[in-house]
Amino acid sequence: MIEEKIEEKFSNVLKRKISITDDVQRDNEELWDSLKHIEISVTLEEEFDISLTTELILSIDSMEKAVQVVKGLIHE
Repeated sequence: MIEEKIEEKFSNVLKRKISITDDVQRDNEELWDSLKHIEISVTLEEEFDISLTTELILSIDSMEKAVQVVKGLIHE
């Protein structure tokens, strides 16, 4: 469930169909620039009703890391 929502959000922000099994990383995504990074962060906060610290925002460098961060905040 969390993975599917994150998959959908990344797909919308990066404007292409993304699967949770894809190796989506900031370094290998042409469209993932600093503005898209903020958009991803805000989208995750809104979708999951969480608040990301600056440290967490900076740590999200892949879709896998986004899943880990969100799961960590939801289960606290």
